[in-house]
Amino acid sequence: MIDTISLDKIYIRLFDDNGIVNPYKMENTPHYKLLTENSNEYAEYYDRMQRLGRAKAGYMTDVEYQNFAYNFKYLEGDYSTDYIRVKQEGDRYESWDGDHRLVCLKVQGKTEAQIEVVNGVFKHKGFSNLIDVLEVLKGLDNYAVIKSEDWFPDYFDYDDMDIICEDRNKLTDIILGRLEYLKDDGYMIKTTKKGIRNHIDIIPPNNQTGDRLNFRFDIMDDFPYSINHQGVTIDVDKKYLKFMLDRLWVQAIPKPYAFDPENVDVFGLNFVDDLVIRFLEWAWQPHKLRHIKRFKNDFDFHKHGEEFISIIDKYTNLDMDENYIDMLFTDLKNRGI
Repeated sequence: MIDTISLDKIYIRLFDDNGIVNPYKMENTPHYKLLTENSNEYAEYYDRMQRLGRAKAGYMTDVEYQNFAYNFKYLEGDYSTDYIRVKQEGDRYESWDGDHRLVCLKVQGKTEAQIEVVNGVFKHKGFSNLIDVLEVLKGLDNYAVIKSEDWFPDYFDYDDMDIICEDRNKLTDIILGRLEYLKDDGYMIKTTKKGIRNHIDIIPPNNQTGDRLNFRFDIMDDFPYSINHQGVTIDVDKKYLKFMLDRLWVQAIPKPYAFDPENVDVFGLNFVDDLVIRFLEWAWQPHKLRHIKRFKNDFDFHKHGEEFISIIDKYTNLDMDENYIDMLFTDLKNRGI
């Protein structure tokens, strides 16, 4: 289908150093920066594409692209039906074919163009980033993002953000207010209260099933470990929550490339508290190996051992000492974890 689409609604899909696709606001792309600032980011991206084996035959170098852009005229001459192609994702479009041409149009000052909208499935499924999760957190306090992935604040479809806070209902209301604008773009927002946690689920428009989860805020103001999970329960004193929230760290984190460049202060757990939560998460649900792997990679007994053991002994019903940790690490090593 050919449609007239605002260029501001089209995002460019580019690979990062790890080979994961990131949606870019057009002004943030190395392509745009090359044509407007003569930035060397495009040359670096060209090298990355070669290294990753993603560069098709004829993929333009920086000089070739600058020459191409100087003479570019869309849908003229022999290319009158050579449409740029995009796919709708949520309330926006993402490039399927024609990244270089899209940026040329943007640099030329065009605001919209005739574009072909396709219905296929992207070969390389990358980050979603339909929601600016950092904007949702901006200016909040008395909370911490916990158990985050290394790629936070980027996220994939179906990802969630675990938040522990002082008052889950108060924080839920604030976040819902900040997400209200999404309804104007056709998103559905579902709120579910489940015991000590509230879920805010965001379902994007224009998805095939109509109920595909894009992102979830999982908000807690108590620890879930006393809930029986396949015979395992762990008692954690709620005083530990106050202890954690009284010693949070804050870090300025840059927004993903899909949004205007900005650093946002985000609260997270003290390093040892993060170790404690990841350990408890695994002890409660041993199939969650990513938490014990992260614990194993981050734990240094000389730096963290005494405080870690003290917290487990003081605030939980688990028995913890240096021998247990030694046995745990030996077992993990023997299991190849």
